Amino acid sequence: MSAAESRRRPRVPARLGAAGKALWRDLVDDYEFAPHELRLLAQACACLDVIADLEAQVSRDGTMIDGSKGQRVLHPAIAEARQQRMALGRLLAQLRIPDEGGRPSVASATELRARRAAQVRWQRERGYGATA
Repeated sequence: MSAAESRRRPRVPARLGAAGKALWRDLVDDYEFAPHELRLLAQACACLDVIADLEAQVSRDGTMIDGSKGQRVLHPAIAEARQQRMALGRLLAQLRIPDEGGRPSVASATELRARRAAQVRWQRERGYGATA
């Protein structure tokens, strides 16, 4: 029995739907999480459930619905799903789940800023960037 098999897996939060439960199981099967990370994971899984519900609404109603005055408008669930996807991305980035090479699969905002600053410095040092 491997170390991953011998450790006790955290229980799936009862409030999760099918999509959230699947994500939870996929991740806790492969990774160990600290208690604060499990709370982030639970929030990410709940976001995924909300996204699934919103997508089901759009599938049922169509992308365009009747507005308050009878005009055709974009289904409000589309904008909300986009917001939920951004929240999901931020939550997953905070978990810093590694890729196959062991590196976090999503860079944090700090890492992205540092990477951009390094690129700007490199370009200036080599005379590629505009100087003020």
